[in-house]
Amino acid sequence: MTDSEMRATVQATFMMLQKLIVEVAAAKGDEGSAWIDAFRDDLTSEMKKVEELQKRRADTERAATSRMLIEA
Repeated sequence: MTDSEMRATVQATFMMLQKLIVEVAAAKGDEGSAWIDAFRDDLTSEMKKVEELQKRRADTERAATSRMLIEA
């Protein structure tokens, strides 16, 4: 699969998920708006956790590379 095909697949997946979320919120009626807000907050929190893990992983990899270069 080429990069452009992968991007198109990911974009289509996100669009389908967005439609699903809107349908679930509509099914919840009056509580739908609050449910979307809570879902968005949870998703934002998870994304921040992943970003923090990625930063730590990059720092660990840099430290290991630096150590390897110094010891060599």
